[in-house]
Amino acid sequence: MSKGKGKARVDSFEDEHVAHTFCSACMEQCALSDTLELECKRPEDAIKHAYCRSCLIDLLRTSLTDTTLFPPRCCGKRIPIFACVKLCPPALIDQYRDKQNELALPNPVYCSNRYCGKFIKPGCVTADVATCPSCKEETCTICKNPRHNGLCPKDPTVQMLMEVAGEKRWQRCPRCRTMVELFEGCYHMRCRCGGEFCYKCAKPWKTCRCVQWDENRLISGTQVADAPGNHIAMPEEEEVQEADPLLDVVNDLNLRLATVAGGFAIQNDGVEESDDADQLSSECSHHWKRTHGQEGEREGCGVCHHQLKFVNICTTCKTRICNRCLNNRL
Repeated sequence: MSKGKGKARVDSFEDEHVAHTFCSACMEQCALSDTLELECKRPEDAIKHAYCRSCLIDLLRTSLTDTTLFPPRCCGKRIPIFACVKLCPPALIDQYRDKQNELALPNPVYCSNRYCGKFIKPGCVTADVATCPSCKEETCTICKNPRHNGLCPKDPTVQMLMEVAGEKRWQRCPRCRTMVELFEGCYHMRCRCGGEFCYKCAKPWKTCRCVQWDENRLISGTQVADAPGNHIAMPEEEEVQEADPLLDVVNDLNLRLATVAGGFAIQNDGVEESDDADQLSSECSHHWKRTHGQEGEREGCGVCHHQLKFVNICTTCKTRICNRCLNNRL
């Protein structure tokens, strides 16, 4: 018994001498060894900002879906991801790095499957076609629609090619869509794919009423440089599948690339943007004072609309903001 009591006294003695600090997000006291301590702090703070394991994980996880929090920062300074490794699950760190790579791309591609919509890494892209590793759907990297046959009408180089083709009086095989040029001879074209068509209108041979030849072309195509050009159909007229009516759902995913105006205008469950969000970008220098809800009531943040035990209120403009928005959005 005496041995057990002695051990208990030792443990208590050790607990009293464990270094503690306060988490800047939840304001709970926690062991310094289980927090990420930063070098920043606000003028009114007595100690440097720190984040407990739980709040740090929550901040990183939230930043993956809220671009106003990405990359995670405190007092305007970026929180180094390598410093988070010791406190965060490896899977979360991997997700963070994937998001970092995603947002670093000038033209990221997302799965065109409206039930998926996941980001497709560059390694899954071949010849302007991205294959989603999750659902195996193929997406055109140029127009972001499901994969289609032939050239993409949204490709600037294709648009230029079509202009040149019209000037040069080229035509396209209706079967394989290969671009062909009539140098001399009649309008009966036989493509290498086996398709036969009228060079004048591109319809299958003997299904149109076009003349079968042009006397000038019977000699040489170079002698009809001033003749009117053929109509060259853009790929979108025949090749691209009709856009999915719910494609906007996928396009909405691109919002993750756009930081909300000012970095503060977050909407939550249809709640309209608060005037407090506008005040953050005003000329007010902001002097913050912490306020707690009365008799157990919760206080609401004017930016993210979360209900919390306490918020910070500016003594000048009366803006109400939680610790997370104050530290991580400003």
